[in-house]
Amino acid sequence: MVCKNEIISHSEDVTLELGYAIGSTLKGGELISLTGPLGTGKSVLARGIARGLDISGPVRSPSFNLMREYSGRLILRHWDLYRLEGGYESLGLLESVNDNAVVVVEWAERWTRLDSVCTMRLNFDYGEKETDRMINWDGQIPGL
Repeated sequence: MVCKNEIISHSEDVTLELGYAIGSTLKGGELISLTGPLGTGKSVLARGIARGLDISGPVRSPSFNLMREYSGRLILRHWDLYRLEGGYESLGLLESVNDNAVVVVEWAERWTRLDSVCTMRLNFDYGEKETDRMINWDGQIPGL
């Protein structure tokens, strides 16, 4: 994946703000992949996207549920492929994208096909300091 944009998030609040900026611009039909090591902020960004979609209430990582769905201005379908080792085609993930929904996929690197169909790809990594996270993405996010 070639990423064109990068920020260094020094806190969860900065990651939430980036997610909010992304979520507030979404119109439906987007498929967003989140890649990177465990504990780098993928679920935090998904919570920010949910806020940008006017979703109230808690948004949690779907690690043990595979997918969680939330309703707001649009439907958010939040997928997590961490615990899977194949069978991706039969999940219905691609079919869950529609004009009334946004799909966010954590651990998207586990299914290489997603890279070619995603609207936006974000990659997370650890920064120099313990609380720093490097977040790279392709495409434009209005306001950033």
